[in-house]
Amino acid sequence: LCLFKTRYGDTGNWDRSWDPNWVDPLAEFTRLAKASNTKIFASLRMIGGGRPNAFNPINWGRFYWENQQWSKIDRDGNACSNVSLAYEGVRRHWLNLMRETLDYGIDGLQIHFNRCHPLVMYEEPVLESFQEKYGIDGRTIPEEDQRWQEHVAGYVTQFLREVRALLDEKPGRELSILVRGFREFEPGSIRLESDPETWIREGLADYFFLDHAVDPGYLRYWKDLSEGRLKVYASLMPRTQPGEEFAKFAESLYAAGADGFCVWDCERRIQRQSEWNVLKHLGHRERLPDFVKRAPDYYRFNKMKFMRGVNVAYSYKDG
Repeated sequence: LCLFKTRYGDTGNWDRSWDPNWVDPLAEFTRLAKASNTKIFASLRMIGGGRPNAFNPINWGRFYWENQQWSKIDRDGNACSNVSLAYEGVRRHWLNLMRETLDYGIDGLQIHFNRCHPLVMYEEPVLESFQEKYGIDGRTIPEEDQRWQEHVAGYVTQFLREVRALLDEKPGRELSILVRGFREFEPGSIRLESDPETWIREGLADYFFLDHAVDPGYLRYWKDLSEGRLKVYASLMPRTQPGEEFAKFAESLYAAGADGFCVWDCERRIQRQSEWNVLKHLGHRERLPDFVKRAPDYYRFNKMKFMRGVNVAYSYKDG
């Protein structure tokens, strides 16, 4: 489902057509970003068929339903509700969508690897190439076996090489990758079909945005591995917490090497003004110690005993 006028994806009408009276969201956000000297990236979540039981637009996935020959296949040989990056036709589809967004004049692309994963499973070409390389049926070993992880990660890396080549057609465009799954600091390991060290060595990414489950030790490690080229932004989760806790968390992540933070789902983070008053200032590193001290006073409540001269301590207050 695309938030721009697309030839390859779905849009919001039931017949997937574009209403000529609509405002084009990507065009408007690009205009606003340029006017305020702010970078704007288009993000890609490779959702596929989503939830087959749901019929709301984000789950339509027309490309998936029309190309089930490229479905992901589980260990037992069953088709899954998404397509696999192991197939050139699938990668070309995602690239076509991204090329459309670049034509708007945006600054870059962000690839989300924290949704709809795994992106490569036990498809026939994946099993065949693994068998050729190791003489083993990939379905007979644990999924976390590093030989298998390295193999499936190769398809993901190939996709990123193709994305990088697309970006290089328009010099100056950048690539951000949302990295997930590296919960424990184990340099050299490949996790959940992701190989960040190869991505860094090949210069594929300009930014890493980290899922909240990534060990902070990787921040400094990946930046050092890139010799300072890579910018790393860490996720601030959970979404809601006291303002002083946001400030403390931000201090620790800065110390670990973060360049800044990913603040997803802002509309869910403003339940208390106290939280937002801190969260929106976390880019000002020098102010964090002050927030740690002051923020506990930003939010407090006082019990009311009298209202309009009446004792309300015993009033009905359920719901």
